[in-house]
Amino acid sequence: MTVLVCLLLTTVLCLLWSLTQPKRTAPLYHYANFTLITELVHTNVTSVQTENNSFSNNSGRYVHGCYNKGTIGTVQLLLNKSTLKTLGCKKRSPQVVIFGARKSGTGTLRDFLSFHPQLAVADSEIHYLEYLSRTKAGSTFYATKFRYGGRGNSIRIRGGEAYRDKFQPMKSLKTYTSLMPYSTPQQLVVEKTPKYFVCKNCPILLHKMIPDCKLIAILRDPVERAISGYAGFLQTHRTIKRLSPSLGMEETFEKTVIHDNGLVKRESPFIDIGIYKAHIKRWMSVFPKAQILLLDGGEFVKKPESILRQVEKFLGIKAFFTSETFEYNKTKGFYCLKRPIKSCMGKRKGRKHPYVSPKVIKKLQQFYEPHNKEFSKFVNQKFSWTVYT
Repeated sequence: MTVLVCLLLTTVLCLLWSLTQPKRTAPLYHYANFTLITELVHTNVTSVQTENNSFSNNSGRYVHGCYNKGTIGTVQLLLNKSTLKTLGCKKRSPQVVIFGARKSGTGTLRDFLSFHPQLAVADSEIHYLEYLSRTKAGSTFYATKFRYGGRGNSIRIRGGEAYRDKFQPMKSLKTYTSLMPYSTPQQLVVEKTPKYFVCKNCPILLHKMIPDCKLIAILRDPVERAISGYAGFLQTHRTIKRLSPSLGMEETFEKTVIHDNGLVKRESPFIDIGIYKAHIKRWMSVFPKAQILLLDGGEFVKKPESILRQVEKFLGIKAFFTSETFEYNKTKGFYCLKRPIKSCMGKRKGRKHPYVSPKVIKKLQQFYEPHNKEFSKFVNQKFSWTVYT
């Protein structure tokens, strides 16, 4: 008798609790109602309700393709299996690769693009092409599965695929695809690994797997890029002693990039990346120029919507980004996302750089300017940093 009373009481309490909860409606699927969401996020309207769907750009989360998407840096939650099946979600090979250059805005570019309804963007750097280009037989590659759905496990991939006589494009493409996020048939899959920029064999390997892949590189003033790269390594490794000797790291930026005789260390990785022609030429020798988009990192900082419109046009996707999509954060000193949900880059963005004397900066500018001009002529494109004033 006591058991029956307890069960009855529990049932009543559960019923009362359910009645107090707000009625939930299915979220508006981002890709299917592109026009509706575009109108929503570019006006003062904060929410919209259809017969069976709802969307709120102040809720902090919304359905984007195959995921429940949150702010920049948060976990993307994979939708339930039945919904994934209805949407046609599955892992597809990347159609777009952001391949460089490091410390030029690739992370911010990726994060902003991840909010476009027609893009499914990997939220981690893949490094798979880099692995294929340098692996030795018998080695292993540990690729962290994306945080989509809260997963953080690693998967083991056998090495040895990169040998030219053993390289199997279809087999490698299958592995490459397995590292991508889920996407709908209406979305383009995007991955970003800036180390591909300086990778000698990456263009050939990618072309063998995905010859029609579209490539994007965002390029920054090479002097600023070098300083930022040095600061990034210091932040990652904390102390000079823990840094790899192959990087030629010294206790100061000046000693790292300039010889005792005053000449710039052309061989330094921090300097070499900024000689853009050498690296872009390698990519253009494999992929048609029409498949490569070069973006100005300096302009991206000032007018992100302008750069993102270039990307939209290049990829043939609908216009989504406008000046109303962003707002300038005076405290952080850069633009943050305003719509569809308010979101900003993390603490790593805008980190403090080490002091570099004007004399060193001038020397590096004198070193890079001829290279900048040569690169600009080679690609027939001007950049805000081509000539130093």
